[in-house]
Amino acid sequence: MQESITKWLGPREKDQLKFDSRYALYTEYEAESLGDPMSGLPYSTTKQAYALEKITLTNLAFWLICPSALQFNLAISADKHSDSGKWFLRQCSEEKRFQVTYFEENKQIEKSFLAEVTRVSEKLITMIRKGAFWISTRSLIQGLKSDYWELRILLSWIALEALFGSSDARETTHRLAHRAASFLCNPGTQTYEAFRLIKQDYGLRSSIVHGMLVYKKRDPSLEQINDYIHWADCWIRMAFIKILSSSDLIDTFNGKGREEYLDHIVFGIQG
Repeated sequence: MQESITKWLGPREKDQLKFDSRYALYTEYEAESLGDPMSGLPYSTTKQAYALEKITLTNLAFWLICPSALQFNLAISADKHSDSGKWFLRQCSEEKRFQVTYFEENKQIEKSFLAEVTRVSEKLITMIRKGAFWISTRSLIQGLKSDYWELRILLSWIALEALFGSSDARETTHRLAHRAASFLCNPGTQTYEAFRLIKQDYGLRSSIVHGMLVYKKRDPSLEQINDYIHWADCWIRMAFIKILSSSDLIDTFNGKGREEYLDHIVFGIQG
């Protein structure tokens, strides 16, 4: 990073770049000023915020394809001088990091995954910013940034419910588990086992929401919490990777055909 940018950073930010940073995710865009509004989206935002959103979605793509401790917590906006070609600092802000479990914290990213990460990030960045899949994506990102394990689990299940939940509130747990298992697994024993595990894990979500954990004699151990989060992450990761493999599936989950599609796969109806 050019000195014309870093020299204006504070001591803390400089130390983070010097000792904690090895790579940078960046995007270039045209803007009149900080706060320049972004057009063409179903919500109000600025060009700077949209650029940061794209970087966050790329970070999410890494988490989906090769989960590891890769993350960022500094967002730097800089202007390129038209004559000298040098970059100058305009703004620096701290961002919440993705919180990883002990299953991921020591994993290394392999170069062989980068092509798939690129493909997935492009799908995430270019998808329509409304619908069930977009709600699921935003919920997942907020969950990954949460410092509280209860909130992390709740937001993970909100992400899953946005994908597989039913408009009919009856038998919510059974239908969500059945839909998710049917979508994620091949028919047969594998589907039943996934259904059983998803239904069991959803019970923890319900216990948190309804305050039932206070009746237990002790809080879950750190190992149990990591296991709870790990399994929720697994279901989400499998679902996202499959949906992002097909533009038709992205459109289905972001559109009005999601309910019919999920009901069809539960009963083995193709197409």
